[in-house]
Amino acid sequence: MAYKAKVKFMFDGKAYFCYGSTKAEAEEKAVKKRAELVAGLISESRKTVNEWFEEYVDAYKVNAGRKTLQDFRSMYRCAVAPYLGAKQLRQVKAIDCQRVMNSMAGKSLSYIKQVRGMMRSLFQAAVDNELLNKNPVVNLRLPDAESGERRALTELERSAFLDAAAKCGDQGLFFLVMYHCGLRPSEVARIRGEHIDYEHRLLRVQGTKTKAAVRTVPIPDDLELPRREGYLFLTRWKDKPGETARRQWWAKVKAEMEKQLDEPVDEELTPYCLRHDYCTRLQEAGVPIDVARRLMGHSNISVTSKIYTHESSDVIELARGLINDKDAKRYHQKYHRESVKPCQYVSIQVVK
Repeated sequence: MAYKAKVKFMFDGKAYFCYGSTKAEAEEKAVKKRAELVAGLISESRKTVNEWFEEYVDAYKVNAGRKTLQDFRSMYRCAVAPYLGAKQLRQVKAIDCQRVMNSMAGKSLSYIKQVRGMMRSLFQAAVDNELLNKNPVVNLRLPDAESGERRALTELERSAFLDAAAKCGDQGLFFLVMYHCGLRPSEVARIRGEHIDYEHRLLRVQGTKTKAAVRTVPIPDDLELPRREGYLFLTRWKDKPGETARRQWWAKVKAEMEKQLDEPVDEELTPYCLRHDYCTRLQEAGVPIDVARRLMGHSNISVTSKIYTHESSDVIELARGLINDKDAKRYHQKYHRESVKPCQYVSIQVVK
């Protein structure tokens, strides 16, 4: 059927066309279409941040691991929802987001940045879906925060930890794996017997945080892993150790460390410090940063570089040794070349 009439109207910056056999029919269709658009716009404009958050998670976090998703929801529920959750999405302004930032004064810098990143992604997705005209998370000032930087162990702590962990059975072994292989706590909890290549001393890490977290790391000679079927570490209830169990295990190791040191252990010493210490030892051993990134399971080399930029006397002495060694090889090579007579065929061997 060929339409004889066409009506054009503009709505929210877009052109719409309605057709009919008569002008009256086309205009009637245009009135209905406009009413539908207005109803839809009102519905979208009344959508709260909480409602949009659920849509965002369902659409954009489908590949996130269970633990990652739990942490993401927990962060939103604790930091963002109390201030923005009930607000209509279109009513959120930059000053509202700044209030969220201000509410986190005194918390760790890394946590504050994670919340800021969450809000930026959440509202940018709303912009991309034409629910907002612009992202309100711009030029936010970070509040005063604790540095919260994870650190390597001191020599005294390292010695006390190794002794204490060895006395704590499987609970201590859990953290020895973190120390010797640089794994995250959740990655150690997922180790199964089939992930360990005992012959070649390799461990296949089943990371879920990013694609880079799935990797293979060497098992050093100082670490002996038992041969078991299923999960390598289990709680007394035969479950994979969750956060609560791991917290209790770490408390046991720290208590043993305090016996060794005869003084309280620094509160900042957390299991993640063992992973940081591993990366620091890779640097001190002269492992290239791109190799360290893969061993650590970092998706971005900038994360590794934050640890590799921490200078230590061992690193400085390593650099000195490498430079001196290279200069010695160059001198030795030059000396032999100059001592060779013309037309004399010799093989130049660089002495290591």
